[in-house]
Amino acid sequence: MDPFITTFTGRKVNPLALKSEDISILDIAHHLATLNRFVGALKRPVSIAQHSVFVSRLLVGTLWEREGLFHDAPETYLGDVSKWVKQSPVMAGYREADQNAWVVICVALHLSVRGTPELNKMIREADDLMVRYENLKQGAQPQHMFELPSHPRPTEKEVRSVGVWSPWTWRVAEKKFLEHARLLGFKV
Repeated sequence: MDPFITTFTGRKVNPLALKSEDISILDIAHHLATLNRFVGALKRPVSIAQHSVFVSRLLVGTLWEREGLFHDAPETYLGDVSKWVKQSPVMAGYREADQNAWVVICVALHLSVRGTPELNKMIREADDLMVRYENLKQGAQPQHMFELPSHPRPTEKEVRSVGVWSPWTWRVAEKKFLEHARLLGFKV
């Protein structure tokens, strides 16, 4: 039996062999809105959808704004795994499935992988800034990550420049994700 999940819109998909027709922005918005950042280890839940909207907002005016909104979309189909667990050698299969899902999502949504299936440096930097900021606000990850020169503490000004940040409910996160997708020209 092939592995499968049933999505919010009722699609039965194999997350390890996604096809373009499996991809739905409605599924992505709903699934990411109901998945919590940091595998749920937060004072108050913060959804991956909210995180994605803020990453995209940080990229306004760049070639990466659209891709930034969907950078965590593979988690719609594969679930969330902590960044620090994901980097483990035993998670190579997950990383491969994640990368394959990203390419399929990019094709289905007419996003550009710009010659590589890996996330662009600007998206990674915006993502890292939000990871640090969410940690600062919610105390989710070890504080020693801020001691690294490449991980300075984000400032309120950096994040507030793209909107007031406080945890959204999953319903608000789903709505704002879909609104942002429409703003970026996606048909939802």
